[in-house]
Amino acid sequence: MKKILPKMTTDEEVESLLEQDLSDYLHEDNFKPVSFEFKPKDKTVNLRVSPRVTRKSQNSCQKRRNIVSKIHPKGNREIFG
Repeated sequence: MKKILPKMTTDEEVESLLEQDLSDYLHEDNFKPVSFEFKPKDKTVNLRVSPRVTRKSQNSCQKRRNIVSKIHPKGNREIFG
């Protein structure tokens, strides 16, 4: 039997739903297409993060073979990935 997901407004309602068998909720009426925007951007973001977060990001990029560039205040450029 197909069931429609109820609207939930509290964590308790969600937790209650998750305790049930959800197989009746798995049908196309409970899902909708989602699109992501992957267009090039012309703005940059500058973030200050801890050295630990920087190392984790660099390691993750190296594992995925992504290229990350970092420009130091002195103008030196470092490439990771």
